Amino acid sequence: MSTTAEFSDDEKKDFYGRADFFRLLDCDAPVNLTFLRGGAQIAQAKNVTQGYSERFSEAFDRVQITSSAAQSIHFVTRFGSVVGYDRPPVGDVAITNAAGPFLQGRVSVGTGSAVQLRPANTLRRRLLVQNNAAAGVLRLTVDGSAPSATDGLRLEPGDSLDLDGFCPTGAVRAIMESGAASFVEWLEG
Repeated sequence: MSTTAEFSDDEKKDFYGRADFFRLLDCDAPVNLTFLRGGAQIAQAKNVTQGYSERFSEAFDRVQITSSAAQSIHFVTRFGSVVGYDRPPVGDVAITNAAGPFLQGRVSVGTGSAVQLRPANTLRRRLLVQNNAAAGVLRLTVDGSAPSATDGLRLEPGDSLDLDGFCPTGAVRAIMESGAASFVEWLEG
């Protein structure tokens, strides 16, 4: 059942009908919901807004809605089915690069000792490292520790490591496992 109801400030209204699914389709201000069966409370949701939904393992026969402000509230209840509701965003979306620019560079890495490709960076949100060696295997760490010929992430010639989303913020260090010194490309943002 789809219902639209007008509410005043802090008004409480009861809606009756057997259902096991509830979805709040539209409201401007948060509402409190109390679900009852046979007069007994079985669930409560506080300060929810449009898009809130809940499926119950057992049916309720009344939903009590308390509005925090004067508004029109649209909701739906169902028994045995779920109601999907996708609402497109309203207004303009501005995507900004708030954490700074992307940087790119190249470092020569050999077998003697580990070199730092990038210092620790708490604002790092992406890291790409590529082994440009023709034959040498690159060992890499992203937590500031020193890699060795046997320790660290292993990148074969031409391989790359691309980290985004949850990106480590420690210093990035590298060493060649074997072979001649070679260039390692990096990109950080």
